[in-house]
Amino acid sequence: LLKANLEATIGQYEANLCLGWCSAVVFMEEIFAFYGCFPFLFITGRRGSGKSTIAEWHMNLFGLENSGKMASDTTSVAMQRYLAYYSNLPLFIDEYRNTKPIVAKNGFFRNAYNRQSAGKGIKSDFGVREGKIRGTLILSGEETPEDNALLTRCIIILISEKNRITNHFNWFMSNRGKFSYFIYDLICRKQEISDRFFKVLGEAKDYFVMQGSDDRTAVNYAIVAAGYAANFGEDIDFAKWMVDEVGRARREYQDEQAVNVFFEDIGFLKTRGMVDDKYMEFSEGKIYLYFHGLYNIWSQEFRKTRGIEPFKASSIRDYLKEEPGFMEANYPKQLNGSLKKCVVFEYTKAPEVLRDMFNIGSLED
Repeated sequence: LLKANLEATIGQYEANLCLGWCSAVVFMEEIFAFYGCFPFLFITGRRGSGKSTIAEWHMNLFGLENSGKMASDTTSVAMQRYLAYYSNLPLFIDEYRNTKPIVAKNGFFRNAYNRQSAGKGIKSDFGVREGKIRGTLILSGEETPEDNALLTRCIIILISEKNRITNHFNWFMSNRGKFSYFIYDLICRKQEISDRFFKVLGEAKDYFVMQGSDDRTAVNYAIVAAGYAANFGEDIDFAKWMVDEVGRARREYQDEQAVNVFFEDIGFLKTRGMVDDKYMEFSEGKIYLYFHGLYNIWSQEFRKTRGIEPFKASSIRDYLKEEPGFMEANYPKQLNGSLKKCVVFEYTKAPEVLRDMFNIGSLED
């Protein structure tokens, strides 16, 4: 009944992802021993969609009630201590936003994915006190992280009214005290279902990689698929949906990578007239970018609009070298009568977001 009501409330496959993730938590120690990581569950949606309440219901599965901690008010030290206390249990961080006080904690969140703890020096005998990380995270917020490294560590669940068939709010609130039986039952059956869990985990991970996924995304979603299959059995329709979901996640992660953010923003600045032919040019089948000038304008706007520090110029430049169509990094080129050192791309092989900045369809015809 829990599964059916959750499906009716947030959508069938969204519920399957959530319950698969919660089921996999029971195997967290073994997963860490093999892969050295465990994905976070990130529940997002518009204000009033019920995302925080739904996240709290998932915490009830682990016997934890009213456990949400505000992202803005809870320090990294406090979160680390909770994650040390909550051995193989999730910590719920609510109201995640891409604001400076919260973004400052992204490094801590990223490290928790691999259980990389922080150390603090103590006076006596040059000693070090280290805070262990033993749990994982459920996060919720209206917006997902702009930090691509954190985003790729999350299983994103969108709470949307269009997926809601029936609102079972009253049932969940009346029965939430009994939800811990879900995890208790899994613990009792852990030895019985262990072989199926790790069989599906290995097979799903290999299949997602074969379909073009990177290793991190493949492992994250394979963990969820294995948790669902071990607890509820294999579901062909859900498995097919998972393949599409992994592909969608891969595309989203690619769109959020530093170089894509750079290209998208430069395109926007171009439409506003803030960059012109003094900074970029298309000629003889090649795209020339005056990187130093573009980066200076972009970084100023990035700080102004986002309130955080932009990616370093050296990082963006290195990422550009890995993009399709890249030819040279410091090619001397006359742009609007002035000699500049340019990054050069072959137009036909360049990323679509870069090609779209130049209205050259008639030239190709």
